Amino acid sequence: MKGKRKFRHRSLFSGIGGFDLAAGWMGWDNVFHCELSAFCKQVLSYYYPKAKSYGNIKETDFRPHRSSIDILTGDFLPAVQRRRETARNRR
Repeated sequence: MKGKRKFRHRSLFSGIGGFDLAAGWMGWDNVFHCELSAFCKQVLSYYYPKAKSYGNIKETDFRPHRSSIDILTGDFLPAVQRRRETARNRR
C-alpha cells in the first residue's frame, strides 16, 4: 500500500462493530465509534482499543472530527424496531 492514503472510518450506532470489522478488513483506520449499550461498548473497546469511544450521540461534540471524516457508517434502524420486525416474522 505504499503511497496510498488509508481511509479514516467513523461509526455511529455501532452495535458490536459490524461496520468497524468490515472497515478493518478494508484496511481503513477505525477512528471512533458511538454506542449507548455498555455491553456493545465493551466489545468495541476490546477489538478496537485505539478508537475513541463515545456514548450518547446527543451529548457528543463531533466538531473535532468535522474535516477529517472519510467514511461514516451507522445502523440507523433502532433496536426496538428490529425486535418488533423479528417478532412479526416469527408469527
